[in-house]
Amino acid sequence: MPKFRPFDPALHTRPIELLYDADEYFPDLLESMKGLTAPKLFIAGWYISTGIELRKGHRLEDLIVEALKQPESSCHILWNSNVTGPAPRLYGQVEAFWKRVAARIGGETVAAQRLKIIIAVNLEYDPGYFLRTASGAGRLIPLGRPDTIIPPSLMDRMQRFWERQFTSPPPGGYRNLTQFTMGSHHQKTFIVAGKRNGGQTLTGYCGMDLAGSVAGGGTMWHDGCLRVRSDMALGLVDNFVERWNFEVDQLAKVVSFGVSTSDTLDADDVFVKENHPQAAAITTRRTLPYRVEVQGATWIPIHMAARHWQAEIKTSYLDLLGDAEQWLYIENQYFRHPGFAEALVEQLSDEAQLRVTIVLPSYSEEIGTRSDLPALRDTYAATTDPAKRTAMLDQARRLGLSIDPFNKVTLLMQNRCLAELVKHPRVRIWMPRRRGKRSARPYIHTKLMLVDDEALFIGSANINGRSLDGYADSEINLLLTDVAEIARIKGRIKWQNEPEDESAANYRRWSVADPRPTYYARYNLVRYTVAHWEMDRAFSTFPMGRAAILDYWDAFTKKTSKRVDTWTPDTSRAELETYLDGLDEMPGFDLETFDWGDFFVEHTTHLL
Repeated sequence: MPKFRPFDPALHTRPIELLYDADEYFPDLLESMKGLTAPKLFIAGWYISTGIELRKGHRLEDLIVEALKQPESSCHILWNSNVTGPAPRLYGQVEAFWKRVAARIGGETVAAQRLKIIIAVNLEYDPGYFLRTASGAGRLIPLGRPDTIIPPSLMDRMQRFWERQFTSPPPGGYRNLTQFTMGSHHQKTFIVAGKRNGGQTLTGYCGMDLAGSVAGGGTMWHDGCLRVRSDMALGLVDNFVERWNFEVDQLAKVVSFGVSTSDTLDADDVFVKENHPQAAAITTRRTLPYRVEVQGATWIPIHMAARHWQAEIKTSYLDLLGDAEQWLYIENQYFRHPGFAEALVEQLSDEAQLRVTIVLPSYSEEIGTRSDLPALRDTYAATTDPAKRTAMLDQARRLGLSIDPFNKVTLLMQNRCLAELVKHPRVRIWMPRRRGKRSARPYIHTKLMLVDDEALFIGSANINGRSLDGYADSEINLLLTDVAEIARIKGRIKWQNEPEDESAANYRRWSVADPRPTYYARYNLVRYTVAHWEMDRAFSTFPMGRAAILDYWDAFTKKTSKRVDTWTPDTSRAELETYLDGLDEMPGFDLETFDWGDFFVEHTTHLL
């Protein structure tokens, strides 16, 4: 059980609060449940761990059981069916959870009335619109942008790989667990409704998973969410109700527990608007992936281009960037959306007083657990001898061959997005440093942006194509525009107390008047410099030429990476050689000079 920092009860007294890590989120959630009668819980998560401890000896599952033992109680859960690729064991895990809860609250008949779970269908959000390939036997697959079509043969290979992973396959008719998709429901919300002291109450949390990774006071994983009450949480309710009812409308194709076709929801039954004085302070913004009905391959680009993709979060991000004049604080798991990076560079050019602070993880995905990459990067940054630096860059390119294509291209995307920013005099980029021989911690997972004390934007959306462009994941963010609330939150967290770098005298202790460690020292953050960026560019370089590509194949397939099979399902070295030979025979194609990095970035940015 991780050791939580002491919880400040004052955090729970306010109708709006930013909560960092489990130390603040979990106690606040427990406080929201105290004294509640007729509780109604609505949970939507990218990852949900019912065994996570909210306090010592008290798990999320226990909280749900306690709530469901009360009269007029209910719990609705939208469980994402695709966590970083296929989740073949999810079906059995959810079924076992439902049965355990049923046994504790009076049996399956009672559970069917109170605990309702749907394993949510991925990428089928827009009612009535589905994407089919002309030759795919009616199978549903995502094609991505209008100008990029994913070959059905690739999807078939991924599908076969996925199907082999199931140890306990769900019934064959349920497409949401048997059909491979390229995206998932990434929304993260927890809604608590009920009655207290004779009146209705509503609390909503947006932005943080219910996962063991968030525990530990930000030492291993650093995450955040916004908690809102009353009318300010109605947007979260509306989103959950819309998603739930969509799934119920196609219940015959969905894995569910305790759900019938009559179990639709009505937002008015959850909470009745009460005209809270701060209601206008919060706006709910979403990204929702759509599909398109097409009859033939020639129609696909036309139909895809004609669709209106719902990308409210991307619009808000770009609008907020355009409003920034003094200071922009960005904290995110990823920074690999070219449009966002270009807009930020342009805003820095337009606003001479604008300063930008960016906080990112040392490395993302699987390579975020490695210590060798940040170790070499730190050594390179501390070295001034040109000859030694050249040798280290060569070493980095060799070490980069152990990074699988997925992680290499995502690192390349971020490296390109940071190219102009890392050397800009009014931009400071921070990342966690290594602790001894271990990997860099904490892993930054918050998705937050603060703009000129005028707006705070937080939720589930990363700064990448999957989250912003509307072709892959669903997302939900909350936009806070109450200046007084933003000033109060900023005064508590103190992101603005930013030292020049980790060697500055005010890094560990900001001032005599404020002797606490800065936010940057507290979370083990150090400046990311041009030298660090140069090393990451070497790590992310793709090999060129037939022999080099095959050497790369041999190198990264020996490493353990969850992403290798996702990118290269069922493919052997011999098949790769045949594929390369075929490319080399294409008119005008030069395999020895072809830039695979450019190719992957161009064709996968919207999905990564």
